[in-house]
Amino acid sequence: MNPNSEIVPSHIVIDSHIRAFGQDYRFEVAVNPIEQLRNRRCDNTSVGRVPNEARSTNFFCNTLSINNSSSNQLY
Repeated sequence: MNPNSEIVPSHIVIDSHIRAFGQDYRFEVAVNPIEQLRNRRCDNTSVGRVPNEARSTNFFCNTLSINNSSSNQLY
């Protein structure tokens, strides 16, 4: 992981575009489900880097969905 996004070429381009045109150029088909990533006027790079920056809802990590005839449960 880079120490900060200011040295990452892709984020430099995104930030430059936002400053020039007022919003992110990356295409979205729906509103981002993560509230902190909905603002198209800034490139939020703290989500995923800063603990507790974004609240998780309905998120299951490292789960295995087992489908059998008796039940559909997440384990």
